[in-house]
Amino acid sequence: MLRKLLKHEFRATGRFMWVIYLAMLVLSVAANVSMRMLDRTDNSILNGIMVMVLVAWVLTLIIGGVMITVLLIQRFYKNLLTDEGYLMFTLPTTVHHLVLSKLIVTVVWFLVTMVAYVLCVFLAVVSNEMVRDILDVVRSAFAYFSLKYAMNGVAIVLEVLLLLVVSTAVSCLQFYGAMSIGYGFTNHKGLWSVASYFVFGFVLQILAVIVTAATSILTVPAGFPVSLTAMQTWHLAMLGSTGAMLVLGAVFYIITVLNLQKRLNLS
Repeated sequence: MLRKLLKHEFRATGRFMWVIYLAMLVLSVAANVSMRMLDRTDNSILNGIMVMVLVAWVLTLIIGGVMITVLLIQRFYKNLLTDEGYLMFTLPTTVHHLVLSKLIVTVVWFLVTMVAYVLCVFLAVVSNEMVRDILDVVRSAFAYFSLKYAMNGVAIVLEVLLLLVVSTAVSCLQFYGAMSIGYGFTNHKGLWSVASYFVFGFVLQILAVIVTAATSILTVPAGFPVSLTAMQTWHLAMLGSTGAMLVLGAVFYIITVLNLQKRLNLS
């Protein structure tokens, strides 16, 4: 059933996402052409048009990101917390599958959006000289680094990607948890949702301060047999951060599922 839910969710969101991405990419190419023409013409009318294209490109990136965020949050709200919830919760599936389908699709689209932003910026500023410079840097990097450093480089990339995926999922679950709490009340559901989200944020800030203070006063005991290199310290920090985010995500997930199962008020 989870596969069917994912398929439906990707179809429902994809028709909006690809339109936004296409607009972003087309305007990125137009922005590249505009920047080139601004350097080559003194015509005030053409310059004005080119500036308007650049402004439209920037606004498209900003509005596109906001629209994608609102759409993905709205999908969770509309499908599970409004009258559609009566239908969704009668499907032959579990609350876990309903939440996971929303979460997986949202995380995938956020990651695709990040890639789209990088591609848009690249398309807007790329030139033949830049491509040659990038290829030269890549060739030099491969020629310089030994296998040991290359393996560390691959590990760093994988650790960053893993932390990015987990952090994105936790951010989504924080929204889900706040909305699931808010819509357990009879009145002022939206207000309770917003308040819950800010309470989550406040608690997280306190935990961050406590953890930072605790780690700053920790010292390695005298005679401790293990001495970590900078690279080992990096790997340990990344794995620790990812583990902490997984625990946090599990807490938000449990809050979301329990509230949808026990406290959800669709009236």
